[in-house]
Amino acid sequence: PDAFNNINEASWQFWIKTTSTNTNYLPIFAKDNLGSVRPFLLAMNSGKLRVYLYPNGSSFTYVNNPTNITINDGVWNHIVVTYNGTNTVKIYKNGGAPVFTKTNLAGSGGLQNSSIVETMFGRADGTMGGVWVYLDADLDEAAFWKKELSQDDVQTIYNATNDNPGKCANL
Repeated sequence: PDAFNNINEASWQFWIKTTSTNTNYLPIFAKDNLGSVRPFLLAMNSGKLRVYLYPNGSSFTYVNNPTNITINDGVWNHIVVTYNGTNTVKIYKNGGAPVFTKTNLAGSGGLQNSSIVETMFGRADGTMGGVWVYLDADLDEAAFWKKELSQDDVQTIYNATNDNPGKCANL
């Protein structure tokens, strides 16, 4: 859909529960054909969160390497990834302050645009070998905003959905 094109600022959020230790890259939230068209990929590998972005004028960038963000502990984890549209990515886990921040991201702002690649949850188009790649986890409350959510926004969402599933108005 058009909502996933012309992305300048962005925020992705979801709840995830898994015990998988699979060493393959398992997609959570993806607009990625595993080839040359890769605006964004949020994935799990060996129980850790992996975030990749493709800013305009740059290359596919592994944002959090190495990562210490474990998500395969068998409990529900709330994850929010924000991109300010120029050079900063923040990752939040279970509300509060960011657990990871990367500044000086390469590129000229905004993410690579593509109308030929679908946006998918829990799977990615495995064009390398023609095999689909699937996530082994439970997902809930997946959402996307074309803006960078603030730390207060992230905390509001976490508080409203932790043990009380529901949407947050006006975000």
